[in-house]
Amino acid sequence: MPHPGLKASTNPYFDGKLADIEPLFRVQVVNFVEGLFQEKMFQIKEINGQKVTATELFEYFKIYSMAFEDNRMPNPNSLLKATAEANNLAAKAMAKEFYSKQMESIIFKQQSFINSEQLEKIHMDSKLKSVKFFESIKKMGGVETSRVYMKELIFELDELLSKYFAHNQMKKSTESLQTPFTLLTLVFINYICADVLLCVIVGLNFLVLFK
Repeated sequence: MPHPGLKASTNPYFDGKLADIEPLFRVQVVNFVEGLFQEKMFQIKEINGQKVTATELFEYFKIYSMAFEDNRMPNPNSLLKATAEANNLAAKAMAKEFYSKQMESIIFKQQSFINSEQLEKIHMDSKLKSVKFFESIKKMGGVETSRVYMKELIFELDELLSKYFAHNQMKKSTESLQTPFTLLTLVFINYICADVLLCVIVGLNFLVLFK
């Protein structure tokens, strides 16, 4: 990159005005940014032969930051263990996300109340698909490590069910309120219509009497 100019680099009162930055520098910054974000510049990261999603990457960041938190270089076994842990945590997070999408595609889109038995069946089907999804993801650490995180996944999915039960119960409450509200509305309309009809009849009788 060319020099931005003395006003921008050495003047303590420089306030960021583009006019104080050398034109060549401004041009090269634009070229640099445009080139940096070109599609061909991006390469999807892979770990263990599998493309890394944003959810996985977040789990890797968390685990690795814990591994380096004592400001010392961890031994290779610790890094391998941390990678396996992050790998399984990421798989669990993606499986939970898969379960939530499965449940929401049915429960949130269906306006009417779903009975408890049907909701439980939807949960069991979604949980089974989620577990299979977890198993299909390549993971490090071996079968025993994977089994630990699978148990955690099943436990957390069962806990998530309470959220969908609560949402479903809200739909039931709304439906139960709609019936009395409708009845009250009809009663009010009938009352208004009766008053109007009474006024019309009284008016007609008055005209007949004084005609």
